[in-house]
Amino acid sequence: MVAEAIEPIESIASRLSFSHQTFQVQSVEGLDDGLIASVNTLGDRLIKEISRSAIQTWEVSFRGRAKVSQKALRPILALLEKAKGLAFLEDSLAPVIAGIEEELNGLPKSGYLEGRDFRQLEGVLHTLVDLEGTKTLVVLEQQDGHIEVEDEILPAERPVFVQAMRSCP
Repeated sequence: MVAEAIEPIESIASRLSFSHQTFQVQSVEGLDDGLIASVNTLGDRLIKEISRSAIQTWEVSFRGRAKVSQKALRPILALLEKAKGLAFLEDSLAPVIAGIEEELNGLPKSGYLEGRDFRQLEGVLHTLVDLEGTKTLVVLEQQDGHIEVEDEILPAERPVFVQAMRSCP
């Protein structure tokens, strides 16, 4: 019964066919300018988004306080993970992220964060708020191994939050 149910190869081959055709797709000149501009601003948009979230975190968890619980680290760690995942959009973020991770790794793993640890955490938030400022510091390594730091002009607009953080205890 099984042998009788199998169709001959010739019968199957007569029902199968294959053909192909090639073509080329080209974009309309000038239409990709918007896409290119959008891609080129992704890094700046990432920095602004992280800055806004850091300001919100400071307002909710840090403003007017002298200590915070370990729970206050969660939004900061989430921001850091976001920055790490998208650091390829903005090359200047890599050393800043590494520095922030080093600071956070030095904090106690349990209990309240107060005193020096609290101020250290505020510094991390300050850095996240002012990521745009980290782009203005250019470090050039010379051939002889010495490192030269060159300051560029800082943006005239600084978030009001930066001044507010400086004036808080």
